[in-house]
Amino acid sequence: TRGIDMTKPAGVMMYFNADSPEPKTVFFLPIAKRDDVLDNLAQMVELDEDAKPMRMSANGQDFYMQQSGSYGFISDDASMLENLPSNPAALAGDLPSKYNLGARIYSQRIPQELRDQMISMIEQGYQQSLDQMGDDLNAELQQQNFDMQMAQMKSMINETEELVLGFSID
Repeated sequence: TRGIDMTKPAGVMMYFNADSPEPKTVFFLPIAKRDDVLDNLAQMVELDEDAKPMRMSANGQDFYMQQSGSYGFISDDASMLENLPSNPAALAGDLPSKYNLGARIYSQRIPQELRDQMISMIEQGYQQSLDQMGDDLNAELQQQNFDMQMAQMKSMINETEELVLGFSID
């Protein structure tokens, strides 16, 4: 953690686009001393500090780092490091003050295909559990309960605008 400003939040931003169900990811770290951060990184990865953005290589995988303001941004896609905010902590809003680990999910920005896939996976897992119960009255009641819960789950996944998840240590 040498070189990282531990008084400011770090985080990750994930973006979806229509071309791929895989999210594009950008990590951000508050930097107190850039040289210390680079010294730490140099112990783990090969650095090309002359590349724009700076390239880091490890085990055949390239990552890129760009500084904006007092934050360092890291992504495996160099194009994600264009037009960076100087203060990404502002995007996190009040999450850092409320939680040790928090996430704000704008579920309507997740492609419908991925939301449908998640619903299908939940249905399959629960259905397998129901199939193991047999055909007794309890299984029938469980099936009715499952149908009601899945309708609620589908509604929540498809209609929720924003979901906040947070963990706090007390």
